[in-house]
Amino acid sequence: MDEKFKRHMGKPVRLKLGEDDFEFSPMKIGEFRDIMVAAKKISREGVSEDAYGEAIDSIFSIWIKIIKRSYPELKDDEIERFIISNMNSLVNMTIEMAGVENPVDDAKKLFEK
Repeated sequence: MDEKFKRHMGKPVRLKLGEDDFEFSPMKIGEFRDIMVAAKKISREGVSEDAYGEAIDSIFSIWIKIIKRSYPELKDDEIERFIISNMNSLVNMTIEMAGVENPVDDAKKLFEK
């Protein structure tokens, strides 16, 4: 593979939680799309609870896929507990993974409701 392409491909994203460092594989195209769709749904004025819930479910599903890809030895319940315990950090990591240079404030509103 051409070196210049390698230099500009998605790199693993590091997340530091306390003393622990984690490394997560980059998002895939479909995951990126789903994150953007979810963020847009949540950002709309008067979003219904059903639409909000679907968007949050989509985001959780993406996090589960990324964590399973990065740490395949973890069990589903361990992944869910990790997500619940670290939601704010995962939101910030997701923004970084998406590679958005100027993240829209809407993306940070994911869990304000």
